[in-house]
Amino acid sequence: MQKISLEQLNNALEVQMSVYEQLEVPSSSQRTYRHALKKLLEFCDAQNWWQLELRVERRPLKKKDYAKDVRTTQRKRQEYYALGAVKGDTIPKVLQKQLQDFEEFLSEDLKQTPTSVKWALQGAYQGLGWLYRYENVPLDDLSLETLIQYVPLRTAIDNLPVRLELAERLLRQEELRIEAVRAADSTEVRLRKYLSWLRKERKAHPRTEYAFLRACLNVAKFLYRFETNRHEVANYDDVPIVKRIRVLIQDVTKRQRNAPSPVDISKKWLPWEDWLEVVETLRQEYCQAAYICAKPRLLRIAHSLQRYLMCAFLTYIPPMRQQVIRSLEVGRSLLWEGDRWYICLRSDEYKTGKAYGDFRCEVSNPDFGDGTRFYDYIDAWLYDCSKLPGLSKLNLSGGLRATYNPEHNFFFTQKNREPMKQHTLSEYIRQAAYRIKGQAVTPHLLRDMFVTHVMERGCSDADMNALAVAMHHSPETQRELYDKRNKEKKGGSPRRTLSTTDRRILDDIK
Repeated sequence: MQKISLEQLNNALEVQMSVYEQLEVPSSSQRTYRHALKKLLEFCDAQNWWQLELRVERRPLKKKDYAKDVRTTQRKRQEYYALGAVKGDTIPKVLQKQLQDFEEFLSEDLKQTPTSVKWALQGAYQGLGWLYRYENVPLDDLSLETLIQYVPLRTAIDNLPVRLELAERLLRQEELRIEAVRAADSTEVRLRKYLSWLRKERKAHPRTEYAFLRACLNVAKFLYRFETNRHEVANYDDVPIVKRIRVLIQDVTKRQRNAPSPVDISKKWLPWEDWLEVVETLRQEYCQAAYICAKPRLLRIAHSLQRYLMCAFLTYIPPMRQQVIRSLEVGRSLLWEGDRWYICLRSDEYKTGKAYGDFRCEVSNPDFGDGTRFYDYIDAWLYDCSKLPGLSKLNLSGGLRATYNPEHNFFFTQKNREPMKQHTLSEYIRQAAYRIKGQAVTPHLLRDMFVTHVMERGCSDADMNALAVAMHHSPETQRELYDKRNKEKKGGSPRRTLSTTDRRILDDIK
């Protein structure tokens, strides 16, 4: 009885009937025990206990009150301008083919992640849209070469007649080099004009400029992929426009560090202790749904469990980027070895993998004090939900994930049976935090919240370095980007010591 909440006890009659049906209890015995349980519930009601139960305080929602409606910036919504983003846009077939080749080059030649490829394509579409709508470049003239001018540095030399005199060959080579420099000059002027337009007309943050320039760098590499001498020169350093774009990126990076954030973080921020309450509330909600819901409402129970698991995977281990969590695949990146779950990532499966290589960490298995541990909820999702209280009565042959009939092997899934999308996972988490605590927390902000939390408690340098590795970034990035303490807290002494949960997480990553 000590492990049963008052809210669960209030629904005890429904649970009792389910047990009677499962065990085929005789009617005479049913009446006896049902009468005794009714007397107990009447006593609880007389004591007014249903109203006295302590629970995580939730903010009452108004009609149509959703996290997606929370405005975290004062900037006005801008009109779309990227090519293909405006209703009625058409993209010439030749350009479509070139963009497909560009996407393939990024994925196969540069080995970029799907997210990086997506951002590069978005930058290309934005640049082309600006040229078309604001620079009046005819639609049929649009190509990646109108964004980044192209000069055949090597291929033109290779195609010269073999018997051509050496002096003439060298002269032609110098002419092409000068032509490439002039093309770089012209392209730089165009890019600077676009960046100026972003700042003045769109009031864009330097982060937007940075993302566009990274996309342009990828476009330049694509166009000059046959012109660079990879055997003698590293990383396209023999291509003038590539060097120019890198200089522009360095300039924007400096401005980005000092630019104030356009986002009002106070509308999204939660102290880590409050976030832990959100996660625990989601766990309790799932348990209650499992007790109360009948078999025809399995999707509701599965939805509740998946929502909890999403948040739990970003909480019981140092929060990773959400792309990693979305991409967890049973038997590949999420492995069961011995009696432990592990997250195992190849270097090409996460953002900073080139710098940090293959990654492996144990998934923590906290004890919740009610007879269940975290692994029980993973098992209930994947394989066997009979281990959890309230679900054994449903007589399910497998895990709750199967109720979605997914057409893939990823851990998380959408209702349409497809792998979890970035926007969907973000909205799950934002809405859960907003409903319970009134803050539209984003998955990436959890990284800031956790780093700030442990730094406020004065963790050792060794702990913080280990945490940086586990979160796939450098200690410098940890201090400059993720530590959101104000100056007073950074200079003062720690407020409190690490909790048992914090200590366990830090110990598990070493």
